[in-house]
Amino acid sequence: MNFKILISMFFTVFSLLASSTGSAQNIFDTIHTEKYANFLFATHDYELAAEEYDRLLFMSNTKTDSLQWMLIRSTRLAGNIDKAIQRIHVYYPDTNFKTNYLSKEYLQLLFIKKENNLARNEIVRLRELDSTDRLFYTTTNEFLSENYSLASQLVNNSLQKNTALEPFKDVMLSINGQKHKSPVLAGTLSAIIPGLGQTYAGNWQDGVFASILTGSAIFQAYRGFNKYGIESVYGWVFSAMASAFYSANIYGAIKAANKHNILNHIKISIQVEALLFNYYN
Repeated sequence: MNFKILISMFFTVFSLLASSTGSAQNIFDTIHTEKYANFLFATHDYELAAEEYDRLLFMSNTKTDSLQWMLIRSTRLAGNIDKAIQRIHVYYPDTNFKTNYLSKEYLQLLFIKKENNLARNEIVRLRELDSTDRLFYTTTNEFLSENYSLASQLVNNSLQKNTALEPFKDVMLSINGQKHKSPVLAGTLSAIIPGLGQTYAGNWQDGVFASILTGSAIFQAYRGFNKYGIESVYGWVFSAMASAFYSANIYGAIKAANKHNILNHIKISIQVEALLFNYYN
């Protein structure tokens, strides 16, 4: 049987005994409820912890920032991101937080929701962020927004004064090791030689296929016109096919270059999000 279920059963049985004897302490008071919620949180049972913190806030006459933070945090770690954001707006409609940890919780939720533009504005607005947090979140946001040059500049300019951005050096090395592919160049290369753009974008199999398909259609069109003249139905059919393959080949090259760049950014985003989680979780 699950250990946490046993704990819950213990609390229930003990409560019944307490009510029947009238001498035992009430384990469902705010003190014991908070201890139990903290136990659930410490054992990573965030969904049950959120329920206990929610009950604790309902029981408590004082709605403290720390309790509301733990409820929001537990809700986020349980994977209920939208519900965590909803709770923030219920407790803090103007999102003017009085504590640093609530400000960081709010930014964490924005990053999870990929609200990079809103996060950029909030990093500037939130008054309780200290200078190190503000710098870290600003740098994180620039990396996630693909503003690699600006993000790298922030890292380089701050390393001598602040070691908080030291982990981003590995991200910069990853970026320098990647090769950006120009969609315009990929399309141009495939316009000159079908399939060359796909090969440039790192997708040589599609490049070979595009080259053979387009080349074959052009050859068949030439063959039809050469044999039957300009009125050759055979020639015109393969001319239409060749035009379609040629256009698709250019489009495919542009798409391949974009896909290559997107995959590179996803790899960088995974690295940055791991740093973000280690910085605040």
